[in-house]
Amino acid sequence: MNNVLIIDDQPLYSEALASLVQNAFQTVNVVESTDSAEVMDLIRNQPVDLVILDVVLGDRDGMRLAKNILATGYQGRILFISSRDYSSLSKAAFEMGAHGFLNKNESKETIMDAIVSVTRGYSMFKATHNQSSGNVA
Repeated sequence: MNNVLIIDDQPLYSEALASLVQNAFQTVNVVESTDSAEVMDLIRNQPVDLVILDVVLGDRDGMRLAKNILATGYQGRILFISSRDYSSLSKAAFEMGAHGFLNKNESKETIMDAIVSVTRGYSMFKATHNQSSGNVA
């Protein structure tokens, strides 16, 4: 794990996520941003291994930003961590190709485990999503 981009409009939570990422990996470069144009520039011009973002970014839509990131051909991992804990959002994240969706109320250990697991190739969704039928089990 080399480069992680954290996109969250809550500065304290963004700093806490950055600290978790730095504790989880010995050598990692963490960039925090809330600016969509800066995010897209970073995605296009820097190697980013993991994007951690919220569903709501102030008055902007984190889901739409994630779709824009994926539209660039981004091949890294995407993990949503949000205060909005709706199965429909988790399902939408799964269907767009994200690798996880967690609630911000999860424990520090759970969030750190999810970050590590997602970087190792696992998906972290609370519900089981079936892409072919669209049902949430």
